[in-house]
Amino acid sequence: MKKNYIYKFITFLLVFTICILFIEFFLRLSGIKPWTDNTNNERSINLYDAKIGWKAKKGKHEMLTNKITRIKTIININDRGDRLSSKNDNSNNAGDILFFGGSFTQGWGLNDLETYPAKFQEKYSNYKIFNFGQAGYGSTQSLLLLEEEIKNIKSPKLIVYGFMDHHFERNVARGEWLGVLLKYRSDGFKQKPKVPYATIDNNGELEIHEPLGYITLPLRKVSSTITTVEKIYMKQTTRHRKKIQEEVLNKIVKKMKNISELSGASFIVVNLSSNTKTSDSNLKKYFTKEKINYVDCRILLKDKYLIPGEHHPTELAHTYYNDCLIKYIAKEKILLF
Repeated sequence: MKKNYIYKFITFLLVFTICILFIEFFLRLSGIKPWTDNTNNERSINLYDAKIGWKAKKGKHEMLTNKITRIKTIININDRGDRLSSKNDNSNNAGDILFFGGSFTQGWGLNDLETYPAKFQEKYSNYKIFNFGQAGYGSTQSLLLLEEEIKNIKSPKLIVYGFMDHHFERNVARGEWLGVLLKYRSDGFKQKPKVPYATIDNNGELEIHEPLGYITLPLRKVSSTITTVEKIYMKQTTRHRKKIQEEVLNKIVKKMKNISELSGASFIVVNLSSNTKTSDSNLKKYFTKEKINYVDCRILLKDKYLIPGEHHPTELAHTYYNDCLIKYIAKEKILLF
């Protein structure tokens, strides 16, 4: 009887192993490979943060942000984690202006004074600009950072949130986005990146959750089967949040507006999405209803507006963003020189 059980167990293991090898063979045949990190030996620009996920660390960072031209850019991060926007002190000013958003606002791929917040500083030299844009951030992380930094600002006059359409996915930590962060963590991350995300609770209120990362199983770098299991798991466990992406964004933006107004500052959402095809009618409808300042500064990112080999805008595109924002502010009389 005991030999019979041993025989069945060995047979099961043999059949199971053959099935796994069979699956592995066809996965590789179809082009699915084991997990590989996109490593380029870049030193990290970010520090781990238990609440927000990560923040840019103080110092001068020379980054090879363009893999085609091999041109390096300099990113200077100030004491508060904001990017340098001026060579001048701007300490005697009419107030403070804060920019929040992702890599488009931070100005990834550009030098410090080529970004649209830096160009905005040049125009409004009597104000002090803080560029808190952080590569990889969506609205959820921007909100959390705003809640932290507004406490340290003496005289906030304007808060600008640079929105782009991929923030929908980032805000709710979709599996695809978590996978991208993990794969490209060498572009600024030393450890496995995790992202705080937002949902809507049973009372219809915004709920912020602790940082979440992509699942990492043993043998993922040698087995296409393991990589596929990870991908399916992440997709299935996060896909339900796609349905609430728009509502989450709306509530985050509304909360950012409330925080701004309670601090005595105006608030503007500027749309920096990388295309001009996707309609922004839903955004306009909600923002109009909630009396949220909104300006559409989208531009099709290609040719002279796109950094070669990148998905980030050139300095020329940042000039366009700046001119668009300034025109809106002047029209609505939001700031005084």
